[in-house]
Amino acid sequence: MADNSAPEVDPRFDPVFQRGYDPAVHPAPVRRSVLRTPAVKPAPLPEPPAPVAEVIADAAPEDEPQDGRRNPWLLALVLVSVAFLLAAGGLVWAFSQRNIYSFSGTPGAPELMVQQLTYMLPPALLVAGVLGLVLRVALGAIRAGRG
Repeated sequence: MADNSAPEVDPRFDPVFQRGYDPAVHPAPVRRSVLRTPAVKPAPLPEPPAPVAEVIADAAPEDEPQDGRRNPWLLALVLVSVAFLLAAGGLVWAFSQRNIYSFSGTPGAPELMVQQLTYMLPPALLVAGVLGLVLRVALGAIRAGRG
């Protein structure tokens, strides 16, 4: 045991990080990093394709056909959004005109359903209508940015 001057190090791992490493006895570690010493130079990059801006300029806008007609889906978006806003306003008006003190008797199922719809639909219709109009403005801004 005393004859062995330096303990063995595992050759699979860097000796600097092993127990018993002595720089005087063990050789300096060999660097095997690909990043520091590349064996093969990388191939040159291929030529870039033709500019994409010219291809986009030649393409027709998706929301407006070539013959100048308007997109019917965008028109439907605006009309449905306005209809939602009008329906919400009508339901709020109907709720405000209701006289809650003149009721006598037990309400039936249809009357209760109409009452609950009058309470619950206006907020959702307002949100949907405003969201539809904002979406239409955003789509118009995107289209204007492309053209």
